[in-house]
Amino acid sequence: MIGRKKETLLKNEVISAFTTFFTCSYIIIVNGILLHQAGMSLLWTIIATTLVCCISCILLGIYANVPLIIIPGIGETIFFTYTIIKSHYYNYHEALAIVLISGLIFTFIAYTPFARVLDKSIPKNLKEGITIGIGLFMAFVGLQNSKIIIPNRQSIVELNHINIYSGLAILLLLFAIVIFTLGTKLAFFYTVIIGIIISFLAGIIKVKYHFYNFSLRSIVSENNIFSYSFDKIGHFSFWSLVFSLTILLLFQNLGTLHGLKINDKVKLSRIFKMVGITNIISSLFGVSSTVIAVESSTATHSGAKTGKVSIFVGIMFLLSLLIMPVIIAIPSLVVSPILIIVGGLMFTNIKELDFNDMTEFIPCYITIIMIPLTFDIATGMGFGFISYVLINFVCKKTERLNPILIIIALLFTINLVLQ
Repeated sequence: MIGRKKETLLKNEVISAFTTFFTCSYIIIVNGILLHQAGMSLLWTIIATTLVCCISCILLGIYANVPLIIIPGIGETIFFTYTIIKSHYYNYHEALAIVLISGLIFTFIAYTPFARVLDKSIPKNLKEGITIGIGLFMAFVGLQNSKIIIPNRQSIVELNHINIYSGLAILLLLFAIVIFTLGTKLAFFYTVIIGIIISFLAGIIKVKYHFYNFSLRSIVSENNIFSYSFDKIGHFSFWSLVFSLTILLLFQNLGTLHGLKINDKVKLSRIFKMVGITNIISSLFGVSSTVIAVESSTATHSGAKTGKVSIFVGIMFLLSLLIMPVIIAIPSLVVSPILIIVGGLMFTNIKELDFNDMTEFIPCYITIIMIPLTFDIATGMGFGFISYVLINFVCKKTERLNPILIIIALLFTINLVLQ
């Protein structure tokens, strides 16, 4: 009887792992393409993303024994590519140094109560505004990558004329929206599969029928392992970006764990420590920051209880290297609908804002519009913190201000002045 129960539980964990993997497997393609836009080798970004997902999930399953998964965060990769590199003109070696130091700080915080203190010090509305702003930014990037919108000198952007590429992108986006709205499980996975098929039929994908050499020598030659540059460590903007990324990681992971209803203090502590460690590991491989994935809810909702799910998912990530030639050929229009829809989901946080209190709402509004319009998550966050402190000080609501909040606003002010 006990043996049969254990067999049933193991079967449930395996099924949950398969479902969870296919729910989050899109990250291999999405993250790889976004990192490639930062100037890194597409072959390496996809291999490295896969390996980081594999290692992170297995370590989390062993150490924390929870049915959750750790993967690179899309918001954090957008920050890496579009804020650090494209807005602040850092190269990816310097950006990886920022990811490393942020991971070290996050790991240190995970061993102290400071994460909770910091979370409580920052107003809820401001945190929601940051999430919404990143969502808009993410959707904008998705529309750009799919060439649905293109640059325009007079109006900044405009709707592209229908051609084979933008036409397929629009059709794929409509397909993704419909199946997602219908509540289809694995909607993102199906979107990628259909996108690959129609791109292949349209001649956009040309798969090279050969296997890549995954020898250690060829991987190291990509020059992305231990590929740090600390040339700008003395610049104030370097530490401002480290701080912004760390804040982003704290908010996202705390929010995700709260949504997944993980309340066990021991497990929470272990999860946080592992997020910090996997961020360090991801930087070693030349990959952007990792987070607890919201797709972990797939496993928890299906009744999974243990870290075996995480371990099985990690193994499946490793096995996906066998289809690497196909993955590398996938164009950005295939992943753009995912960015647009995920951005929309982040925008739903707007219902949490307090629209009745202008001293709370206006700083959030400034944050929301400044993140996509400056094309810079850190700058948008900075405007939000600065305006919150100034507005509440002028309106004599100083009881809302605390030393940590004021220090953050001052740091962002110095950064804006020195830019």
